[in-house]
Amino acid sequence: MTDVELGNYKTDKYDISVRHAFLRKVFCIVLAQLLCTAGVSTVFQVFPPVTLFIAENAWIMFVNFIFVLVIIFPLQWKSREVPLNYLLLTVFTISLSIFTGISLLFYNLQSVIQIVIMTIVIVISLITFTLQTKYDFQVLHGMAISGMSIITTSMFLSIFYKPTPALELCMDILGVFVFSVYLMVDVDYTYNKCDPEDYILAATNIYLDIMNLFARLLSLFGEESN
Repeated sequence: MTDVELGNYKTDKYDISVRHAFLRKVFCIVLAQLLCTAGVSTVFQVFPPVTLFIAENAWIMFVNFIFVLVIIFPLQWKSREVPLNYLLLTVFTISLSIFTGISLLFYNLQSVIQIVIMTIVIVISLITFTLQTKYDFQVLHGMAISGMSIITTSMFLSIFYKPTPALELCMDILGVFVFSVYLMVDVDYTYNKCDPEDYILAATNIYLDIMNLFARLLSLFGEESN
């Protein structure tokens, strides 16, 4: 998953109180998205009939993933049209939550919980650091794009050639770094440059950063389930 596009706006157009209120609104939306993902994932873990249904219909995961990729486009296009933007965001979040919930079935529950805690600690630390420093994180955007290009190329090649364990390890480590940088860049952009009307896109970017970071940590440290 990659970030959706945000408009180019400058901080000095808005009062600092407006920026703070906007940031709180974005974080509240992201929190709601994460809670939705946690809730849907829990359903898959605690209800065996759901797990059995997914096991017997593996195509659901593929179709759902394609749907997640497709719905990003209308979400970006209608991001300022209330209430359609909230409706599209809800559908997008539920769809990605279903995909995540299915993916977690392949991992040991205890290791998933540990990685959730690890992700929370990392995310809070990165957001706090980003908001407390005056460093312009936008200069790291090019680095993040370069890293993402390497990961995307590796994923494409893995369709045709099975990657070695060493390469998978390197890509997971690079992924953790890249999405950590993306998170700092997006939080910095949201606070300093993003137009307050783009709260849906800002929340979606940060949510995707967190979910991608979690996915890479899960791939790196997760214990596969039987």
